[in-house]
Amino acid sequence: MDKVNKHKNSPFLKRLIRRKWLVAIMVFFVIAILAGGGYFIYTKIIIPDNTKSDNTKQEIAKSKSEDYSKATSVAAKDGPEAGQNILDKELTKTTDVKAQAEIYLNKSTLAGSFIGGLNKVKALDYSYKAEGLYPDFRTALSIASLEEKSNVQNSIKYYKLYLERAPKDSANSEPGDYEYYSSKLKQLQGLVK
Repeated sequence: MDKVNKHKNSPFLKRLIRRKWLVAIMVFFVIAILAGGGYFIYTKIIIPDNTKSDNTKQEIAKSKSEDYSKATSVAAKDGPEAGQNILDKELTKTTDVKAQAEIYLNKSTLAGSFIGGLNKVKALDYSYKAEGLYPDFRTALSIASLEEKSNVQNSIKYYKLYLERAPKDSANSEPGDYEYYSSKLKQLQGLVK
């Protein structure tokens, strides 16, 4: 019995227990410091960057809309090429592929419009460039609608891509778009069979 009590009161055992507590307390402080640093980084760096990018996205969208409006005004006054030149200048100002794809979609819309000369070949070329840069539901829809009369198989392919990529929530799409283009796809598939 004396041996057991002797070991419980040994200085070595007391130092070992103190060291374990010291290590546990140090680990706790390291975790607390890392958590505090992570919280600081998240609140001061990550969240402001996200809100900044949302504002930047809105500014870019507004700017591209204004560019397209300016291009159509110039095209109506000075001809289709002058309108396309406005959009070409905007292309040289950006290196962002999403912004470039947006400009190519605008070029496609302008080329295919009455003011832009009803040039379906150029419109299709610009839509394919947009699809190559940043494929999304709008590029797929543009190609599908332009190919509808001349290449039904390709039109079907791109309507399917549109339906896969299209936003399903009403906040990001027009009501009834998904259903309309779904029925359009079925109609085209009926022509091919």
